[in-house]
Amino acid sequence: MPKKRWSKGGIIKSLLPTYPHSCRLLRKNPYGTLICLLVLLWATMVSVDLVEGRDNDEDAVNWAYQEALDDGFYFGTQENARIYDLPFSYTFRSIENDDWGLELKFPITIGLYNIESEKEHIDINLLAVVPGIEFQFPVRNNWILIPVGHLGLGKDTSGVNLTYIYSVGIKSHVLFGWDKLCFTFGNALRNKGYFTGGGGPDDNFSTFDTGLDMRFPLGFRMFGKDGYLSIYGINYYFFDKTVVIDSERNPIEVNNQWEIGMTVSTIPKWKIWFFEIERIGLGYRFGNNFNAVRLVFGMPF
Repeated sequence: MPKKRWSKGGIIKSLLPTYPHSCRLLRKNPYGTLICLLVLLWATMVSVDLVEGRDNDEDAVNWAYQEALDDGFYFGTQENARIYDLPFSYTFRSIENDDWGLELKFPITIGLYNIESEKEHIDINLLAVVPGIEFQFPVRNNWILIPVGHLGLGKDTSGVNLTYIYSVGIKSHVLFGWDKLCFTFGNALRNKGYFTGGGGPDDNFSTFDTGLDMRFPLGFRMFGKDGYLSIYGINYYFFDKTVVIDSERNPIEVNNQWEIGMTVSTIPKWKIWFFEIERIGLGYRFGNNFNAVRLVFGMPF
């Protein structure tokens, strides 16, 4: 009896061309790998050159929350906060071609915070490089389990100690279709945290995320490729209240947040230089007085 390959299923076959990553290097491209290594080197060097902040700001921002944000660029609508999460990854095994997938991820996160009030002035810049590994295992023809783990370093311009950031968890994506609509239902259970050398600040928290993405054809071509539009919604549940910004004027704690948005994509995928762009779009994250506009790259969850 011939071996059944899960990726050849009708629903999976239609969804996988835009599943599930972000700015991915073209597989087995040595030039792309070199580019990313140079970017990592630049990120390490630039952490020393960021504008100097205040010494008492080092525990004002939650490192783990910043790293917990999904791929993309975030712009705070209330506080002057900007977070840039550059979602680089490299494919060792493609879930589109193999029975299971393996991705090496090396996101670079830059956080810029400038919060002023009569009582305080928080001016701090953060940079983190938190490499990780992600496995993709098919459980059924339309169900994928994704164990993930990250461990890396961060540096802020107001302190002398390095911050160690970690995250471990498991994600689940269920893919199904109806007529011309393709759906991805996702969950993620993750534990995240950080600690600082020299007995500095630390934190640890767990989250449970739930998302639904609906993708359908636009009916016209974009850049010579078939165009698709996706509409998505995500709930982020924190098991305990988590301090995001420890500000005397307006301390922000979160325990339940939402995000809605849309993305566009093409089949085949966009290819820019040595990178594949899976999707690009716009989202809005809100809840617990911490709202942000998100520029989305790739699958939103």
